[in-house]
Amino acid sequence: MLAARPELVDGVIITDPDTHTRAREALSEAALLPRSAVAVGTAAALLAPTPAPEAGDSGVFLVPPNPAMHDEHAADEERQALRARAARRDEEIRALAARLGKDRELAARLSSWRTGCPAGRLVELATAARDARGFAEETEAELAEARTVRAEADEAAAEAAHVRDERQEAAQKARRAADALAGLAFRLRERAGWQVKLRELADEAAESEARAQTCLERARAADEDRRAAQRAADDARRTARALRAERAEIAGAPTTYPRTSPERRSRPCPPSARPTGPPPSCTRRSASAPICGPNRRAPRATRAPRSPS
Repeated sequence: MLAARPELVDGVIITDPDTHTRAREALSEAALLPRSAVAVGTAAALLAPTPAPEAGDSGVFLVPPNPAMHDEHAADEERQALRARAARRDEEIRALAARLGKDRELAARLSSWRTGCPAGRLVELATAARDARGFAEETEAELAEARTVRAEADEAAAEAAHVRDERQEAAQKARRAADALAGLAFRLRERAGWQVKLRELADEAAESEARAQTCLERARAADEDRRAAQRAADDARRTARALRAERAEIAGAPTTYPRTSPERRSRPCPPSARPTGPPPSCTRRSASAPICGPNRRAPRATRAPRSPS
């Protein structure tokens, strides 16, 4: 037997063959990671003869050893896995501690409630609850009745408001009619005064038209006078140009004249010195002031050229 199954000497023997598969799954999920491989098999496999090498499942399986025993990388991974597992375990412990604290608090509250509510208190509370329920039912009935009364009052108020609106509208119509009649009466009383004002305005309009016609005639006469003055001024300018041309044709006529004071320059010719025709004795230094009378000088005599001695 030892020669046939030497691995089961220090292994684990399962007496119930039906739990072989469940034990294998449980050991795989537990990940015990022992220091060396551990064989697990049934009692029938221990007593059975040595199986052939190509035989299938013989009822014996091995729990693999910790890979950290022979691999550094596996050891690091195992340490990280252990740390993660320890962290999860700590979180679970903290969560369980919090739940335990809440459970203890709830137990303390229940104990205090039991202390504050002695025997018979629940019966009293049930009786008070029944009384309160009956009072609530009565109150609900009264509330329903009050709601019915309020609905009727609301309907009556709505009808009253409708009637009030109709009466207000009728009063407004009557007020507008009264205002219109008062306005018509006032206009009838003021009609005579308006007729007098209308006649006065008609008279003023007629006077204004007459004044406008007079002003129009005066404007026309002034326009005719302006045109006549313009024509006379044009004739005077033409006469002055003709005189200048004649004077320029006279041999030896002076081209310059002595300057005179503004008073003598702007002095007009006396009526006695004005001839009936074009005034030969008046010349214009500029287009505005004539020079006549004593300001006019005779032309200078031309000197004969000297003979060489």
